[in-house]
Amino acid sequence: MARRDRREAESYYGSESLEALRRFRIELRNAIDFIATHPSGAPVFDGEVRAKTVRHFPYSILYKVVGDTIFIAAVANQHRDPNYWRDRIG
Repeated sequence: MARRDRREAESYYGSESLEALRRFRIELRNAIDFIATHPSGAPVFDGEVRAKTVRHFPYSILYKVVGDTIFIAAVANQHRDPNYWRDRIG
């Protein structure tokens, strides 16, 4: 599901310009790298779900840490219904 969120965002920014798509991908990668390096580094958003903001874009990566595994539930557009991803967390 998070992959679909990412593809939708990339499709949108790709339709804006190749430069916008390139910048989005860089900032998304930077946010994911931060999560991988500092799993507890992003603020708690809801319960055990954390939210890492994607710099310069209205997106957050919503994720949960379970043991040694990081489960990314959504690449969430901050202008979308804030609860759409809840059924993805087990």
